[in-house]
Amino acid sequence: MTRLFLLLLLATAEASVAQQQCHEAVGSLPVYDVIVERTTLLDESPRAVAVAQDGQRVFAGTWNAVYFIGNNGIYHTARTGTVSSMGVYDSPLLHDGEFLMVGAYKRLFIFDPRGWQLAAALEANGTLGIPAVIDSTLVVPLQAGGLHFVATNGTDSFATDVVFTSTPLVVETEGGNWVTVTGGHDGHVYFFRGVDPEPYAKFQTGGPVLSSPALGGDGRSVLVGSHDGYLHSLDLDGRLNWSFETVGAQHKREGFWNANTQFVSFRSEIESRPAVIPTDGTVVLGAGDGSVYFLRPDGSEISSCRANGPVDDDPYVMRDGTVVVGAGLATYFFYPDGTLKALYMDEYTNGRFGYPVSPVGYVVDGREHVVVGTGEWGNENNYGAIHVLRLASAR
Repeated sequence: MTRLFLLLLLATAEASVAQQQCHEAVGSLPVYDVIVERTTLLDESPRAVAVAQDGQRVFAGTWNAVYFIGNNGIYHTARTGTVSSMGVYDSPLLHDGEFLMVGAYKRLFIFDPRGWQLAAALEANGTLGIPAVIDSTLVVPLQAGGLHFVATNGTDSFATDVVFTSTPLVVETEGGNWVTVTGGHDGHVYFFRGVDPEPYAKFQTGGPVLSSPALGGDGRSVLVGSHDGYLHSLDLDGRLNWSFETVGAQHKREGFWNANTQFVSFRSEIESRPAVIPTDGTVVLGAGDGSVYFLRPDGSEISSCRANGPVDDDPYVMRDGTVVVGAGLATYFFYPDGTLKALYMDEYTNGRFGYPVSPVGYVVDGREHVVVGTGEWGNENNYGAIHVLRLASAR
């Protein structure tokens, strides 16, 4: 454990419930080894990863391209930089196995994932985020300002000029209606009905909302993080159920980040999408303060631990409730109570700092695999790898 992380641990120990380093959060349950099924080395650092449910195809977005990787590790590359300057920062969306949608600068690219071909591109004046889908309508966030409801006939309804970068959440209500929820850089969480571009409700947080919303375990609440360092639970009318204060929010309020410049890589913001364990509604949150939080459905804390870097990418929940989180040099596997189940360190960094992007999973022959991309800090054009992992027997 480095001196920096030890100091940070000591500084925050009283602020959270039994917070410790994540690699030391071992409980009474067994720790597993991680098997690397295969690794594909890329020419660039991946920024986002998606996978087909049969595991036969992995899709990775980088600063300049989209990689289509077969199960033999051989990849095809779509160099979309030939038609625009492309930077992919959000997870590609594979819709019904038929279309792969990738948001980038000035274009939303739609690929045929089976033939590796570009099928269509939606153009706009600014960076396009990853859309949500309502029947045959795309709900597309635009960083230059606006939320677009784009029908298959090309009709485009424009909602407000607020800057949006989070992926919208689409919820089907009990009456069979659709509600779209998304966060804006103005600090509000917006609620839309159907394809009506006029929001019917909004909730004010204390900072920009770049975190993509997630549906709560009850199916009637929305979970969304903010740059104010809080996770907010809202009902579908935009009213607050509860807010959870992270260590980062406490440090921001107390001026800790400004007074301790050695912690410059840590911050108060929440940018990852929370995950929910289906069996009991436990909420898993990664935060810019470097912590992974496990919360009860009412927002009270079960446990938390300190990773070795900010947790900006989304946690992934496996079928058995195992939670997978990438941060700093490591990919962590947790039991649902937050104790460590397994740990994977990218051996291909050769001692350099690497970062994992949001893990995704698939099941083949009853065995679940996890796909994670890793790359280099501050060197996005020269290194990258896609790893397919699975858990081995307990030690």
